[in-house]
Amino acid sequence: MNPLKNAGLRVGTVAIAALLSLGAEIAVAEPKTPPTTPQTPEGHQTEGDRQLSLASQRLDEAENAETSAKQREAYLAAERHSERAVELLPESADAHFLHFAARGRLAQMQGLALGAVQLPSLQRELDLVLELNPDHADALGSRGGMLVKLPFLLGGNVPEGIRLLRRALELDPQSIGKRLELAEAYNIDENTVQAASMVAEARKLADASGSTREQESVKKFAEALQKSCSGCAVEILAR
Repeated sequence: MNPLKNAGLRVGTVAIAALLSLGAEIAVAEPKTPPTTPQTPEGHQTEGDRQLSLASQRLDEAENAETSAKQREAYLAAERHSERAVELLPESADAHFLHFAARGRLAQMQGLALGAVQLPSLQRELDLVLELNPDHADALGSRGGMLVKLPFLLGGNVPEGIRLLRRALELDPQSIGKRLELAEAYNIDENTVQAASMVAEARKLADASGSTREQESVKKFAEALQKSCSGCAVEILAR
């Protein structure tokens, strides 16, 4: 089950914001398949998976919200549903990741000073996701994004971050957002050729999808990348 294909979203360029990264995706509304929900012997969806599906839907709504108030309301709803999903499905990596994503996005909305207080618990939940499922693509993308953007003294490790981002893309090969996240990582690593290659792949996928939203997101990212210095994060996409 992949209940949050586009939940992992790009982070800011500062270290604290990097820790609030929600995954390898970058504000690209990639189409996703609704969660596959196991059925009870009677043929009914379990309550845990119903909550998981609702959390995913509310996160999608938040990312597409037109106002900050509506976005916050949707994130709060996602947090409630994902918290309930964690209670009912404690061994579900997806449930924990959705909870991590909702809490992280709310922390970002609070600002860096207040959000920083939640960093240790966010890190622990991300650790738990990867303990439950070492091949969780969005969690790997989140961890990779953190390692790429954090300063060395705060645990940053660009080569390891790029390795995790590449692994995340291997697990989710049709992802546009993960390609853009990897493009940014390559730019931070001063590998502009690879960065351009990732953008070209993302543009090709966006064009093939026919989604104007995806195409516009890739276009904005490409423009921002051109303006960014080699070795720098990409300044783009206020959500």
